[in-house]
Amino acid sequence: GQYVLVAEVTEVNKGDGSGSPEAESSPAKEGGSDSGRKRRSRRASASSRSAYVGVRGCPLPISVEPAALSASKSTLSVQLSDGASDERRGVAGAQWSARVACCDAYGNAVAGDGSSVRVEVVQVGGGSDAEGEQCTVAVRSAQGDRSKSSSSSSGSGGSGGGGSAGYLGVFSCERSGQYAVRAYSVGSGELIGESAIAVSAGSVSAGMCSVSGSGLSGGTAGSESTVYVHPRDRYGNSTSGASDGGLGECRLTGWLVPNGGGGASGSRIGCQVSYESSKGAYALTYTCERSGAYRLSLSLESKDGESESVGASGYDVVVRAGRGDGSQSVVRVEGGGVVRSDGSVGCRAGERVRLSVEVRDRHGNPVEATSDESREDVLDSVTALSRDEAVCQTSVTHVKDAVWHIDAVVKRVVGATVDVLVNGALARGGSVALRCAAASPCARMCELAAAGASTESDGAVVCTAGDELRIPLHVRDVYGNACSSETATPALFTASIRGPDGTAVPARIERGTASGGGGDGAQLVVVGAATLSGPHELVVRGAGGEAVRGSPCRVGVRAGAASGRQSSVEGCGAEVHGRAGETQRVRIVLRDAFGNPAFIAPGQTADDILRTRLLRADDGQPVPATDASVVATWVSTAGAEGGGSAKTTESKSDAADGSKGSGSAVGDEDAESSVVWDGSSGSSKTAVAAVTIRKTGQYVLVAEVTEVNKGDGSGSPEAESSPAKEGGSDSGRKR
Repeated sequence: GQYVLVAEVTEVNKGDGSGSPEAESSPAKEGGSDSGRKRRSRRASASSRSAYVGVRGCPLPISVEPAALSASKSTLSVQLSDGASDERRGVAGAQWSARVACCDAYGNAVAGDGSSVRVEVVQVGGGSDAEGEQCTVAVRSAQGDRSKSSSSSSGSGGSGGGGSAGYLGVFSCERSGQYAVRAYSVGSGELIGESAIAVSAGSVSAGMCSVSGSGLSGGTAGSESTVYVHPRDRYGNSTSGASDGGLGECRLTGWLVPNGGGGASGSRIGCQVSYESSKGAYALTYTCERSGAYRLSLSLESKDGESESVGASGYDVVVRAGRGDGSQSVVRVEGGGVVRSDGSVGCRAGERVRLSVEVRDRHGNPVEATSDESREDVLDSVTALSRDEAVCQTSVTHVKDAVWHIDAVVKRVVGATVDVLVNGALARGGSVALRCAAASPCARMCELAAAGASTESDGAVVCTAGDELRIPLHVRDVYGNACSSETATPALFTASIRGPDGTAVPARIERGTASGGGGDGAQLVVVGAATLSGPHELVVRGAGGEAVRGSPCRVGVRAGAASGRQSSVEGCGAEVHGRAGETQRVRIVLRDAFGNPAFIAPGQTADDILRTRLLRADDGQPVPATDASVVATWVSTAGAEGGGSAKTTESKSDAADGSKGSGSAVGDEDAESSVVWDGSSGSSKTAVAAVTIRKTGQYVLVAEVTEVNKGDGSGSPEAESSPAKEGGSDSGRKR
């Protein structure tokens, strides 16, 4: 402060109590202090012996300035610029004042030149990202006009001079949280003071609110989708901690409007709004039953009705179809078959029947398959099951969008049922009955049924020369199904019988079932006849030249029964001369109707086949047995033609009536074995008529072959019971 120094000199009183004039008029008396006046008063009242006289030059003015700033004696106070001094809470963006009263160690106010004090504001709470941040503080003298702005990063401050004893720091905090306001002495770096303030979020700002949640990209039809709105003030501070949820007097609304894409249609859909304190956000939930593209709009409405968009101006969302539902997915026949009146599908074996199904969810939305991994459930949603995989094979293919194809191929005429499932549930019309008919004939699957004809032990088919051979032909498709009469036509096949000499005889193919042929379904019959005895082959081929199963078929053609028209006497036309009582041997070669060596069944004797008679040449009357005899015997081919001895079986004939005589056979066993003929050997059987005439004259020998009449069943009892009947030809000639 400002002071004066007073100095006085003590002077002696000379007896009259008066002092010197100089002392009385001394300025020190008039300008003395209170203590001086008291002393003078005491002297006057007590007849003082001396007096005090002021010294010239006094009082002396003294000016005392403050000492160096003392941090311990200085103080800091913080308050809102427009609030009470005790207010320690404010909102983001509000202006604060930090006042620093600077004193020296004696409590004297200290004025500075602007560099004595530094003020900093540091956030100490409110979020890990925000802690440690500083606010810019403008520091100026409390009364001066100089100011200094210091950055939070530099940490510098400022002070105003001009005799001021305090500083004023002005700042604002945009981030909500807890802050520490600290003032430091620049010279010593000591802390002058620290004050804590709390900054809370301001009023909600629609443009700064953040929006999150899966509902921003869309959702699933029929399921709830949620969008979260996090209320924030204009500085981005969350306002959710407020008691009103951070909206104040505003109201949050949301609408979903069809955006003209997909199947979206109808009026707008409102969002249900609720506050979730655990998230510190508002949940806006919407539910759409129709898939498609929508526009989501979020608004913040003030109490006076003004509306402002929250976050962006709007969000494009896509609502996808839900899980495929069998009750809403419809199966149709796409092609490859004929739908019958009973709903079944007619097809042929091996023919592909294509079904299509459009997969829809429970709300009827088409469920489109995409490459999005989140839709893998869609790619596996359609399955097709056949109740017998060996009969019917199925495959499932995604075509486009929500359409799938199911291809079914039935191989057997028993038919099959295909069940189309969507996520394990049977689709509408998804149980499709396939009624299968045989496909076109396949030569390699068709089969000659040799078992349907007479066969030998080695499996070869046996027939008689000239007889009609009938062998069933089972006509089947490539899968082995018996073909119907519509497809199994004779024109599809060719047949021929190849003889031992290499000559092929055409055979015909006609409809019908051969005796003993059996079979399943319509059959064809291969019909042919061979006249040359011996081994043959029956060859049947399809239209493409491919042989059927069982082709070539071995056929053994045996000779027929002896035929009188084809049998002959050796040296036919020559006259036989002999003497009375001398036996003449006439050789008769037996052949069937086609000139093959005649078939002689085991046990047959010459008399079973041949009847001989001797007649007079002049009148044609029979010769009595007393005058002549005729005995017919067999001569084996090997014995007759090879020069060996022939073993015979003799049978005497009555010369008069040609009936069998009573002569007994010689060498029955050998004779019987000699007549067994192998149809493949081609050797002939020769009969010898031993003629003995005891009377001279002219005679004629008549030889006749017994033939079975197959036309009317007539014939001699012997011929009817003879084994030759089964082996006879089909000429039906009478004896």
